[in-house]
Amino acid sequence: MRNYSKYSDSELFIALKENSATKANIFNELYERYSSMVHAYCRCLIKNKQDAEDIFQDTFIKFYNYLDKIEHVDNLSGYLVTIVRSIFFNMKRKEKDTVQIDGMDFSDDSELPYENKELLEIIIMSVELLDEHHRKAFILREFDGLPYPEVAVKCGVTLSNAKMLVYRAKHKIIKILEPYLNDVNKTV
Repeated sequence: MRNYSKYSDSELFIALKENSATKANIFNELYERYSSMVHAYCRCLIKNKQDAEDIFQDTFIKFYNYLDKIEHVDNLSGYLVTIVRSIFFNMKRKEKDTVQIDGMDFSDDSELPYENKELLEIIIMSVELLDEHHRKAFILREFDGLPYPEVAVKCGVTLSNAKMLVYRAKHKIIKILEPYLNDVNKTV
């Protein structure tokens, strides 16, 4: 069996096209790379833990089912977030409380205020911009809530390096968010 961890996402899609028998192995590698980020996004987007878990699982089921049909994806984390959002909005459409008055529909869609959704999306996008080592350490620590010793083990680094990765990730995210935060401060 090949070790796919050294391949880029693009190379994995090419390998999949060359040999569809490797689909499960390639999926496992992509799941390993992106499951923490997708899980964190689901938990931030959806307050109900069970719904978040359901959407997380549905996202990867949908991704697996279409994996061999995907030609190329430049930003796989963004693609997975799009699947999450699609499933989330479909779920919300089905359960939305709708009241009809004089032929007009009024619905309750107050899960998160618009500003919070926008900020959440910007934060998730800023995390996606981090290199793989910083992103993984940050997600494990901040979204998954793991203690630093576990982050170190999962990242394959020393305890002090794990702390440094998370620290640097936070500063990189702040730098990425700086223009947005400055813009928000100007409008307030």
